[in-house]
Amino acid sequence: MRKDDQHPPEDKKILSLVEPEETNAEAPVSAQPAEVASPEISEEARLERNKQTMLLLLRTREEDEKDAKSKKARKKQEAELLGIEEKLCQHVMARKGPYAPLFPNEVPFFAEIFRLNGWGHLDPTDYHKPKIVSTWVKELIYNRFAVEVRPTLEAVNPLTPSGFRQYKHFEYLDKAGRDKVVQFRDEAIDAMGKCTTWYEFRQLMHKLHGVPYQLRLDLKY
Repeated sequence: MRKDDQHPPEDKKILSLVEPEETNAEAPVSAQPAEVASPEISEEARLERNKQTMLLLLRTREEDEKDAKSKKARKKQEAELLGIEEKLCQHVMARKGPYAPLFPNEVPFFAEIFRLNGWGHLDPTDYHKPKIVSTWVKELIYNRFAVEVRPTLEAVNPLTPSGFRQYKHFEYLDKAGRDKVVQFRDEAIDAMGKCTTWYEFRQLMHKLHGVPYQLRLDLKY
């Protein structure tokens, strides 16, 4: 057997079947999207766009104003349907205003009442006072308004189930009404300062301002 007829070794046979790799092959390059240039806007188009933007803002503002007016008109209509006006009668408002004390402790209105009634054992600055005092306040202050004022105040500021009012009557008065409360208060203080008894004071208030009072009966048998 000739040397050329010999079979090649197995490892050489396998290597001969495998084609050599291409070592210098270049990797494919991914295509980059081309940049798109933004379209040019003419000066006329820019002005028209700004004009449309301003018109849109104006329409939005007008719609907001109409909506606000519509809400106000609706509230007014609801108030009218409920029979509630802004002012229920002279000086009396449908809604209470901010609280500002008209009978502060430094003003001797209650102190004089207590003095004339001989209540030296009670403190006139206490929040809870004898129940009769509230009746006297109505007679000395609120009854001096026009005849419809006090019943209107009692309707808009009713008693709670516990027998007290949630607010002070004067909180429902307008400024002129509150000024009258101060005036009536000071006139009562001035009259009380001239008297030594509660009955004497009530007689004087009737004489000066027409405030009614209960006559005292001195019965002699």
